[in-house]
Amino acid sequence: MANVVTDPTADQSIVSYNLLAATGNTTQSVGSAAAPWNAVLNQAQIATSLALPYNQTIVLSGSVDPYGGSIQMAIDSLQSGGGIVDARAFGVSLVSQGSVDPGSQGVTILLGPWTYIFTSITLRNDLHIVGSGAQNCIIKVSSQTTTALFLGPGSAGVNVTNCLFEGFSCYGPDGQSSMPLNYNSLHCFFLDASAASDTLHGGVWNSVWRGVAVFGFGGCDWYFKGGSASGNPGFHQYNSLYDCTGWINQGLITAFSLSAAANASGGNTVYTGTITGGGSNPFVGVTFAVTGFDNAANSGTFLCVASTAITLTLVNPSGVSDTHSATATGTGSGQVLRLEGNNYQLSFFNVTIQSPTGNGSVDTSSGTNALVYIGSGPGLSAYSFPYGMQFYGCNVNGREILIQIDGGQDISIRKTHSEMAYIFCKVTYGLGGGWPNSGGTPIPTGGVVIADCSFNGNVGINSGNGAILDIDSSAVGNVNGIWVNGCMFNAPHQSSPPDNWVAGGVGAPYVLSDHNWIVTNAGTANALMAGGGACPVVVATVHLTGNTESTGSVPWFTPSISGLYRFSGSVETTVAGSSGTVTWGIAGYTNRHGSSSQNPASGSALLTSAGYEQSGTVTVYCTAGNTVSYEATVTNGVGAQYAVDLIAEYLG
Repeated sequence: MANVVTDPTADQSIVSYNLLAATGNTTQSVGSAAAPWNAVLNQAQIATSLALPYNQTIVLSGSVDPYGGSIQMAIDSLQSGGGIVDARAFGVSLVSQGSVDPGSQGVTILLGPWTYIFTSITLRNDLHIVGSGAQNCIIKVSSQTTTALFLGPGSAGVNVTNCLFEGFSCYGPDGQSSMPLNYNSLHCFFLDASAASDTLHGGVWNSVWRGVAVFGFGGCDWYFKGGSASGNPGFHQYNSLYDCTGWINQGLITAFSLSAAANASGGNTVYTGTITGGGSNPFVGVTFAVTGFDNAANSGTFLCVASTAITLTLVNPSGVSDTHSATATGTGSGQVLRLEGNNYQLSFFNVTIQSPTGNGSVDTSSGTNALVYIGSGPGLSAYSFPYGMQFYGCNVNGREILIQIDGGQDISIRKTHSEMAYIFCKVTYGLGGGWPNSGGTPIPTGGVVIADCSFNGNVGINSGNGAILDIDSSAVGNVNGIWVNGCMFNAPHQSSPPDNWVAGGVGAPYVLSDHNWIVTNAGTANALMAGGGACPVVVATVHLTGNTESTGSVPWFTPSISGLYRFSGSVETTVAGSSGTVTWGIAGYTNRHGSSSQNPASGSALLTSAGYEQSGTVTVYCTAGNTVSYEATVTNGVGAQYAVDLIAEYLG
């Protein structure tokens, strides 16, 4: 009991086994300012004590703490080897953090349920940022940032490994919404190793994102940009996203009134007009549709490379001086996920990839720019393609095209659910796409599996042009092994399946579709396709109505690959006449021997009976590069009208 303080105003005796060593003056007045425990330590003393080797945790409180609430200053005060910066106090969120770079230290940053402002954060080895949950913990980029919120180590740096990002949301400079003017080129996570000379520099390896949500960025939410060095390993590899959300809200920019176009210079054309909000280049990276000029060379869809309050500089190498009223309408080009160049074994589990639109509608403002891009990039070599990409249990919704593959191998898309899209997956060849819409090096696509996925009844529906898988004509002859298997088209309130399960380019070989199902308004599941084998690919269609005379020979399409083609069609009398018949046929094609023609063996439709219809099918061998023509022939027709519907399919 001798060491118990019974009277705080009296002197206390300090013995050797108590907290303070019994050296020098061992009797102090607790209430006295001279007592060492009552002394106010200066910031230098605190910093020194916090930096001791046995204390690798720094707790920040805000602008009044020894570090001024600066996470970077706290990192700089850690001992060699790194430690923990606890920034969970509300006061820290009131301090603008600027740019943070952990350097060579392994650092864990703890964040509380507040909004923190950063200019940028550079990824380094063993950087862990752990928030208190994506609902309330927010990292917001300051408006000064011109590239990205999170940056990779850069091409000169060694690869970064073992990073962890968990439990927070990322907001663009305008907050959660990317409207109305967040059409800059800001990325959230921009991991750029494209300039590195080998795969040992500039990349990110073995890192994890868990429970991270991204909103309000005008570029890409996650952009893994690999280089062009040959062989494996990839520049970015063995990275995983779990339970993350990427939200791109890119709609139409208000149309701008133009008054003039200048002659093209250096591949660009300067357009003059009233460009509201155009000062200081906010529209760089935006694609504009220009209409209304006298000279057709000034109209079209072009990428913006500069803007002011009165000018738009667009990539149009053919611009001609012209003074005329015109309009420039911009569209957002944001992507949730872009896997470009040499990337190896990246995995995405239960990730929501979303373009927010109204229920049942498709965001058409971004045109053919997909929510997810997998493929090559401009100027990359033949080795620069993603390999081993894995998607499992993801949700991808809300844009004309959800996923674009422009060159890659071993890409698995399983247990994905999708809504509101014209095309679920589009395969192209050398088209690039998306941000920064400048084309790509042609890379073939092979080893793609789309399996056990479910599609709502608003996917693959677009007036006959929708599809679950669409093989672009650019990819013909450059696709080897795509399998659509065990998928469900869930449309309990309609009677039709998707426009096409597999459609697009002429003669894409080695595309298989097997045991897919539809659920229609009957409430039962019915096999749509079974047994496997080569899936017929629709390559061309014709729909004509109100015809009274023969069409003559009409050029239809030009096969880009030789093989068997099936032509199916019908002719129908829509308005009865007093006499005559009508038939359809393939007016011209080229087989191995040379030019030929073919009519189906199904006969003709009587023009004297409204509703009379005759259908037929003919299968022939067509050689690549030679035009196929069709015709409808009327014989002795008087006063009648007819319709003709034709479809051409490549069989293999």
